[in-house]
Amino acid sequence: MRLRKRIGREVLLYIICIFIIIIILAPLLWVGISSFKSITDVQRVPIEYIPRNPTIETYKFIFFDPRFGNWDKFLLNSLKISVITTVIVTAVASLAGYAFSRFRFKGAAAMLILFLITQMFPGPSILIPIYRLIDRLGLIDTHTGVILVHITLTLPFAIWLSIGSFENIPVDIEEAAYIDGCSPIKTFFKVILPISKIGLVSVAMYAFLLSWAEYIFSLVILQSESQRTVALQLGSMASEINIVWNEIGAATMVVSIPLLVFFLWAQKYFVKGMVAGAVKE
Repeated sequence: MRLRKRIGREVLLYIICIFIIIIILAPLLWVGISSFKSITDVQRVPIEYIPRNPTIETYKFIFFDPRFGNWDKFLLNSLKISVITTVIVTAVASLAGYAFSRFRFKGAAAMLILFLITQMFPGPSILIPIYRLIDRLGLIDTHTGVILVHITLTLPFAIWLSIGSFENIPVDIEEAAYIDGCSPIKTFFKVILPISKIGLVSVAMYAFLLSWAEYIFSLVILQSESQRTVALQLGSMASEINIVWNEIGAATMVVSIPLLVFFLWAQKYFVKGMVAGAVKE
């Protein structure tokens, strides 16, 4: 009887998980299917969920048709901005997180609360002040300006994430390194960072995802087509008069590929981090 109840609970849990996964993946699956449809199949009524004549012509148009712009350039722009943002945010967040987790200096709690307060403001509410600041710095229509904004938006919460990863590391490890003759700086780079890499990968994932998908600030700062990111170009494909869903679907899949590659690389660290957090020594 107990075995039946346990099997029934497990089956119910699996059904619920599958249902949730379907709800989450359904929009992406629909976009992917639409990207392989011709314009005739997209506009067909009633809707056909399986394309009659699958085609990759839309993907060819995205990369080779001049009316879509230079997507190779847009992808490189987004990669440049996202990678630089991720590296800087991860480096600064690791140093700041270690300092907040180990040194109890005056005003630390107030600073951490201030970091959280900065995350409470919606993007449009600070759009004009940030634009004026970037304009005064002479960084309008530059990737440097966008990178500075992305760092500003991402760093406060990234510091909070890194604090948690460092607080899980016993202080005894550092003390043992000091006894062996390591300086504080050498201990941090040679001992602490390798141990905390799982948590720092989570910080990097957060920074990369936010930078890659950010739209509103990039739209205001980047004004020339040659400086555009893939998010901006994808947004420009939708107009009030006409939306070609198969073209937008193909462009969306192209934009998603770098994210998929990044997450496939980082997922092993992410899973290890969840397991490590669930097991108490």
